[in-house]
Amino acid sequence: MEIFSVEMSQLISQTANLSCYEDVLSLEPDCVNDAKATKLSLVGKLITDRDINFHATKTILTRAWNINEGLSISYLDGNIFPFNFTKEVDQRRAVNSGPWPVMGAHLVLKAWLPNLVLEEIDFSLSPSGSRSTAYHQITLPVQTRRK
Repeated sequence: MEIFSVEMSQLISQTANLSCYEDVLSLEPDCVNDAKATKLSLVGKLITDRDINFHATKTILTRAWNINEGLSISYLDGNIFPFNFTKEVDQRRAVNSGPWPVMGAHLVLKAWLPNLVLEEIDFSLSPSGSRSTAYHQITLPVQTRRK
């Protein structure tokens, strides 16, 4: 224990006079560029109880939306995906041509507005106005043999 306390006291004395003389970096929000960036952005959530394969989802949606270039898809926790488009026509097609089923899940798309916090987005309604949870509550009739 004695060795540790000596080493600790040496460390304290050696670092006591350390300081940083570099300029402080100030980060200011850029509202103009935020608005431009989010204008062509959507955020989507796959409504399902299981984790979805990101790469498969990206491939399916890129093909379904017929976008060869100019689409950036990322993955956030909880089956949430930010979509960044370079062309407004592609973004409109994604929103207006839905609903989008992906591997048995329902994709709910929402506009990503400036200063919008992800937790504030209500994914319970699709743009069509239907409840996204209703998509999973549909049951098929049970078939029985006739006697």
